[in-house]
Amino acid sequence: EHPDNYRLYCFTSKGMIKATPLSEYTVTRKNAGAISLNDGDSVRFMGVLSDSDNERLVYTREGFGIILKLSLSPSTGRLTKGQRVMKLGKDDEAIGVCVSKGVKEVCVITKKGYAKIVELDEAFIATKKRQTMMVLTRLHDGDEVLKILPVTKGFYESNLVLYMQSGDKTEIDISTIKKATRNSKCFKVAPVRRGDSIIRVRIMER
Repeated sequence: EHPDNYRLYCFTSKGMIKATPLSEYTVTRKNAGAISLNDGDSVRFMGVLSDSDNERLVYTREGFGIILKLSLSPSTGRLTKGQRVMKLGKDDEAIGVCVSKGVKEVCVITKKGYAKIVELDEAFIATKKRQTMMVLTRLHDGDEVLKILPVTKGFYESNLVLYMQSGDKTEIDISTIKKATRNSKCFKVAPVRRGDSIIRVRIMER
């Protein structure tokens, strides 16, 4: 009802962020492009956010993260590339976005069935002078981060359902996931057969 109060945000695997006023999408009657991508880049998150909901943790495949104040991103037109707001490792890429406003802890889940709870602090918040990714977790050999979930009210009273590439699935009690420091590795929480990996995670209330 009030498109001027919202922007469409796009985050890409190569560390670009783009914000466009939602009002730019109310004047067209057909599908409209949202971002112009560089070669080899891809959209990893797209969402409509208000000025009051303007903070997100962006995380990478290799276990790094940074909290971005989205209100600092300038608005651009529909078919623009946006701006690079995070410095990624040579072979790393951004894979997801997690709610971080008011969140003190997050749950890191990897493709090989490892997980841990880790604290978020002000060190993760990007500034105009510092946009370097911070370590969220160390990884076991051959593993990758799959998903990072915010620890919110009722989180520890839920179960995680983990879906495997093979079609198998397993369910774990979230309260059994251990807390650890940023520089430590995750703990094994689910059996994953050799050659298999977790491809999707769902939270289910008990």
